Amino acid sequence: MPVTIKDLARHLNLSVSTVSYALNNGPKPVSNDVRRRVREAADAMGYRPNRIARSLVTKRTHAVGVVPPINELEVMRSQFMQMALQGIYNSATRHGYDIVLFTSSNSADHLVSGILDARVDGVIFIASPAESPVPVEVMERGLPLAMVAFGPPSCRPVFSADNVGGTRLACNHLWDLGHRRLAYVTGSLKSTDAVQRRDAFIAWSRERGVYSLGSIVEGDFTFEGGRRGIRALLNRPETPTAVVCGNDEMAYGVLLQLREMGIRVPTDMSLVGFDGSPLAAGSDPPLVTVRQPVEEMSTAAMESVLQQLAGEPAADIQFDTHLTVGGTTAPVPVGAIL
Repeated sequence: MPVTIKDLARHLNLSVSTVSYALNNGPKPVSNDVRRRVREAADAMGYRPNRIARSLVTKRTHAVGVVPPINELEVMRSQFMQMALQGIYNSATRHGYDIVLFTSSNSADHLVSGILDARVDGVIFIASPAESPVPVEVMERGLPLAMVAFGPPSCRPVFSADNVGGTRLACNHLWDLGHRRLAYVTGSLKSTDAVQRRDAFIAWSRERGVYSLGSIVEGDFTFEGGRRGIRALLNRPETPTAVVCGNDEMAYGVLLQLREMGIRVPTDMSLVGFDGSPLAAGSDPPLVTVRQPVEEMSTAAMESVLQQLAGEPAADIQFDTHLTVGGTTAPVPVGAIL
């Protein structure tokens, strides 16, 4: 049978509470000699702490909740989500924390109850929709939280990428190659990140005098959304010579759709994504993409939750973006009508 804290107390002729304080560093102090004796005995007897019992003493579960975007059943297929989870997992492992992954729910009340009932020490929301009431209510309950990418405007801290600067990097790259007819496939506009990137594209286009009402179509951050988006753009009177997408998955969908239609990338049309995901490097040809450091963002979010638990202040961090040049852009095609 597993060794219990009572077995340790009996073996050492100490009270159960004293052994507990020694193992958990409190809440009441014990002498260094007692702490040493207890830990040596625990190692020798193969004692493993009961996590539930320990949490009752320390008021901590050593678990952090992670909430993906609500109502997206296929969200785990997302490259962004996978990169975000990797950063959280790495940080949690280093600090001896577990991750509790909450599934999406149609009921915000049900999700909030699930988070509170799980007794996690804090929560990380990943790309939460701007109108979601869940992060707001969790924050109001006083549970430490952090946002990877933007969510409801009142929820802080936020660990985000420079969406405006990144979009301008993509557009300037295409401009320098001679492109003047640019189009944009945006992600779901329930996402603040998608809105920021789309608005940055519009602002840049107006500054350059090349904005067109028909130059933007909405996708949903998915492969199929990219395929639908480029089909819609090609059905419009003015065909673009270059397309910017709100993420790499949509860009990959655009790439394959164009290939099926006999339109060569980058010979006939240039293409830029956003994320810097493994998908971008693995596509054929490799996608030109704006890299946002998703793993670093999510690592910082996890670290922030732990800082809040330690009573330290939390602050937003915006991470720089960088253009990664692959093989999907080229000078504007000879003979294209500009």
